[in-house]
Amino acid sequence: MIANSSSKSSLQFSLQPPSDYNKYEQIEYTVSVSGAYKTPFDAQFVYDPKENVLKSGKIASCPATRSRGFY
Repeated sequence: MIANSSSKSSLQFSLQPPSDYNKYEQIEYTVSVSGAYKTPFDAQFVYDPKENVLKSGKIASCPATRSRGFY
């Protein structure tokens, strides 16, 4: 998503307050990204403080895109 935005785009990131620890003692949090597209989108991440590593991330909401095939 971000890689496809214009190099002239002014991206803004807003970190939402983290939720509580999940059952694996990892922190789940959301980042709102604006400026890449007309509509801001949210990315969700899971951070493991014991290992000091980002475990996963996904785009929770984003503008729909369509592709016509693989190149």
